[in-house]
Amino acid sequence: MTASQVNSPHPALDHSSRQIRLLSVCEDVEGKIACNLSVFDLSSCPQFIALSYVWGSPHIQQEVTLNGHAFPIRHNLYLALKSISNYIKTAVGEQVITKNSLNATSSEFGHDFEQSPKSWKYFWIDAICINQTEVSERNHQVRMMSDIYKSAVFVLVWFGPSCEKALHLVATADPAKLRAVYKPYTDRFQKSEFSEPLIPLLESDYWSRMWIVQEFVLAQDLVFASGSVLVPWDRAKHLFPDLCAHLGSDEIGSAVTLVNERRQHEFLQKQGIRPDLHELLRRFRLMNCSDPRDRVFALSGLLGESPDAAGNILIVDYSLTPAQLSLRILRLALKSLKRGALEELRRLLNAALEVDRDNFDTAAKKEFSLILTEVPR
Repeated sequence: MTASQVNSPHPALDHSSRQIRLLSVCEDVEGKIACNLSVFDLSSCPQFIALSYVWGSPHIQQEVTLNGHAFPIRHNLYLALKSISNYIKTAVGEQVITKNSLNATSSEFGHDFEQSPKSWKYFWIDAICINQTEVSERNHQVRMMSDIYKSAVFVLVWFGPSCEKALHLVATADPAKLRAVYKPYTDRFQKSEFSEPLIPLLESDYWSRMWIVQEFVLAQDLVFASGSVLVPWDRAKHLFPDLCAHLGSDEIGSAVTLVNERRQHEFLQKQGIRPDLHELLRRFRLMNCSDPRDRVFALSGLLGESPDAAGNILIVDYSLTPAQLSLRILRLALKSLKRGALEELRRLLNAALEVDRDNFDTAAKKEFSLILTEVPR
C-alpha cells in the first residue's frame, strides 16, 4: 500500500474485480455529517440506495468527515446528505418527518420505510464512492455505473430543497384535478394557485444533466426527494404522462425527454430491443456536463450489446481527449456502418464532444480521411 493510499479516505479497490465502495451516513454529536466507506463486490453486496443528483457549482463547498478524514463536497450533495440523515432517522423509528411523505407512500412504494432500516444503511454516491482524482479508478468505476444503478434497491432522485412543495403536490393531488390545470385540446400550461408549485420541479436543472439519463432510465425503482418529502415513482409516474401530454416542451424541456425515455426503455426491453449510439446521441448530445466526454460515456449502459453494435465500442477511458475518443469510436464502427451513417455518426460525436474538425491536428484529419476510404458508400 502506498503512502497516498494510507492517507486517503478511500479504501483501495481491486480493479481486476467488480468491487465498489458503499457509503454509510450518520451525524456526530455536533450534528455534523460523518460518513464511512466500505468495500464490497457488486455481485454480493448488501442492499443499497444510489443517489441521482446535480453536482452543482464547484465553487460552493462544505466539509464532511469521510473515514476520519476531512472531505470537501459540493453544496447540493451536502444538503442531500443532511436530508438522507433525517430519512435514516425516520427509517429506524427515531423521528417522524413530514406527513404525507414516508408513511403516506410506503404502501404504494412497496417498501416499509420505517420497518426496513437495512434499505437505508448503505448508499452509492459517485462524488464520494469514486476517488475522482485517479483516472484509472474513474475508468473502472464508470464502466460499472450502469450495473450499479440497476443493482440499487432504488435510486433516490434528489431535486434539492426548492421542490418540496411541488413534490408534496405530486404526492397528494388527485390526477383528475391535476389534469384540469391544462387548457383542453392544447398543450398550454395554465398557471394558477394550484399549479404554480409544480414549476420548480418541472424546470429543475436535474432534468438537463447528462449522467441523469442513465441513472433515471436504468433504475429498478425511483424515489423523488426534496427536503423532507419522498415520493415513489409508482405515484409520480401516473402524473408525468399527463404532464408530458399537456405541457409544451418550452415549459418542461428535458423532463419530458427523460420520462419518455424511461417508459420507452421499459417497453423496448420487453421486446429485446436496445437503442444504438446514433439514436441516443441525437436525443441527448446537448445535455449538460462539465466534461464533454461524458456525453458519450454516460450513454454506455443504454446501448445494444451485439458484437457489431456501435454501443459495444464505448469502453470508458478518460485518458483519451475528445478528438481521440471520436476517432476511436469511428474506427471501431467501420465494420457495422456504411459511409453515410459513419459521416452522420462523426457529426453527432463531434457535436456531443465539442470537437471542431477544423481544429483537428493533421494526423487526426488524415486518419478520418483514411477511415472514410475503407467504408462502402
